[in-house]
Amino acid sequence: FVGAVTEGQWVSLCRLLGLNELLADPGLQTRMDQIDARDRTLPIVAKAIALRESAALAADFENPQTPYYSLVHPMWKTHYGDYDHLARVKEWSLAGGGEGEQ
Repeated sequence: FVGAVTEGQWVSLCRLLGLNELLADPGLQTRMDQIDARDRTLPIVAKAIALRESAALAADFENPQTPYYSLVHPMWKTHYGDYDHLARVKEWSLAGGGEGEQ
């Protein structure tokens, strides 16, 4: 599962996959724009992922510079957030371009 739930994650994912045309698209500049355009963008992102070697893609996501949220399959999710320590939220906020910018 690959997803982008914030504007910062969207930017990171597009950069990781070389989808600069999506970053430059005037109709995809806000999170709501990106959500509303899912029917158009999901096939583009899926194709970019499919064209990547799985080992190279895994290496990109293992890179400490690549931000991600740790998501547990819903059937295993608990109230205690056992995987919260794996999320790279702090790194995203330091990189800029996210929703929490001031």
